Amino acid sequence: MLTHFSEASCGALRDLGLDLQCTPMVITEKDIPPARKMVRETDVDLYIPLVLSWLEATNVMAVLEQVLHRPMLLWSHMKFEEEGGANQPGIDRRRRRGAGDARRGRREVQVVHGQPDEPEVVQAALPFARAAQADHQLRERRIGLFGYASMGMYTATFDHVKLRKLLGPEVFHFDQYTLIRLAEARDTDQAESEIAKLCEGWQLTGGLEPKHLAPSWRIYDALRELVAENRLDAVTVKCQYEMSQDWGITPCLALSILGDDVTSSCEGDIYLIGTQLILRYLSGGGTTSYGDVHRGRGTDIVFGACGFAPLSLGRKDKIIRSHTAIYEGVYNATPYKEGTVTCARLANDGDSFKIHATVGTVIEPPQLHEVGCPP
Repeated sequence: MLTHFSEASCGALRDLGLDLQCTPMVITEKDIPPARKMVRETDVDLYIPLVLSWLEATNVMAVLEQVLHRPMLLWSHMKFEEEGGANQPGIDRRRRRGAGDARRGRREVQVVHGQPDEPEVVQAALPFARAAQADHQLRERRIGLFGYASMGMYTATFDHVKLRKLLGPEVFHFDQYTLIRLAEARDTDQAESEIAKLCEGWQLTGGLEPKHLAPSWRIYDALRELVAENRLDAVTVKCQYEMSQDWGITPCLALSILGDDVTSSCEGDIYLIGTQLILRYLSGGGTTSYGDVHRGRGTDIVFGACGFAPLSLGRKDKIIRSHTAIYEGVYNATPYKEGTVTCARLANDGDSFKIHATVGTVIEPPQLHEVGCPP
């Protein structure tokens, strides 16, 4: 009977699309060593202790003691129906006690009760498995920070140790000059040739020509080199005011090109890029962007950065404009394509973090511009 329910449970999880590795069944003390060896030597996103019957809690803890800090989905079977009435694999009180011992004091544990032939029970594993996978991936990510928080943005400052301990990514800091020096070393003729091929079909406004976009390609190519050299998974670049005024070139378009391959954003906001990474891995590797909140009215919110959005998230006809306010350079002014989006923001919350998230639909945006700036 235990073998039947174990195989049925594993099969139901595999039917969800989970890549599952199963330890040998643990019934008595002699079953502990092979199961414990597999748990210790296998790097996975989520552990699923399956409680089929009454058990000795010490056996469970002996197998799981090395991974109690990792996410777990504790699945406990319940009564099942068979000819002659309800049945259950073991003494319910002792099964619950063993499950409780494994869960005690753990925020990373979710518990489900039921049989593998109950779809709602099995489906409960999927969102938690996705979250556990994202958590695991975040702990191996590397963020490239160029400059630091811009223009007195308090919410962009961060606690490096806290971020590493609780969220996972490591942050590698570079001065903007590292990026500027590499960009300036790029061949101008090659930059003009490459950007001319890329921008074919784009709407270049205000007298812009492809050659005027060449500096953006040089920044993009320099960032791409730094990403490869330092094995970066995300980059955030402070442009105000060292790049936008002193150097005279903003990285807006360069980051918009890069953003489809590497999670990217602006102004050294680490909690922002951290949020983007969370959404990236929860969505299975999707492209993420960000926007400042410009206006909210009723159920509508206008989001938009001052020149950045990954090109694939924009509508078919890309619109590129020149900055005309207090800084120089070109930027991406393409409206987002319509569809369903998740909006979220990570923030400090004392000793931990909190995240606010909501779902929305992208619709036709109104014409909007900040004072002295083009749309």
